[in-house]
Amino acid sequence: MKKYFIIAIFSVLAFLSIPAVAQESVADLCKKGSEFNSAGKFKEALECFEKAVTRDPRNAKAHYGKGLCLANTGKHADAVKSFEEALKLDAKDYIACYDKALSLYALKKYDESLACFDKAIEINPKYENLWCDKGAVYNAKKMTKEALACYEKAIEIFPEYPNAWYNKGLALNVLRRNEEAVAAFKKCRSILKPEDEGFRRILDQAIKELTDFMEAKKTDKK
Repeated sequence: MKKYFIIAIFSVLAFLSIPAVAQESVADLCKKGSEFNSAGKFKEALECFEKAVTRDPRNAKAHYGKGLCLANTGKHADAVKSFEEALKLDAKDYIACYDKALSLYALKKYDESLACFDKAIEINPKYENLWCDKGAVYNAKKMTKEALACYEKAIEIFPEYPNAWYNKGLALNVLRRNEEAVAAFKKCRSILKPEDEGFRRILDQAIKELTDFMEAKKTDKK
């Protein structure tokens, strides 16, 4: 009987000596989720952020990361809910507000999207992307003058911003300010990176078509 008692003691000690598997921290889960998201592995990223939210429901970064994954997979209504949770916990997070605005734009809720852009701009008025994408919402509402003002503000903040110059050119074209539109397209072309060959071809075509149109109008007037 004594022998079996000693064996039982050793068995208990052996069990106690097995190291416990360390549980990932919320910070580690968010970091891993961000890495998966950057790699385009949205399913894996979402699993990480959902675990993080379960572990710490008051972690704004976890809710934001979850929202970003949902937005990247086209689930914008759910993404908006996650961004709202993040903003409840950190009302000054202009990036969460920005991404909420983008999801609302994708849902064609343009007025709500504009309200979010206004809030994000109120927090950080010097972030050029906010102005440029706010312009896109105005453009969707057929409010071209307002869109143009946004693109010009983006350019004021960051003069070498190709997308803002391109969008400015499109807006000017709609407003029939064709010479200014050509100038905007040429400026956009001049600041493109060498690898932006596809974008360069689009600009070349736009410049040619507008130039030909203006020449044809001059000919008609003679």
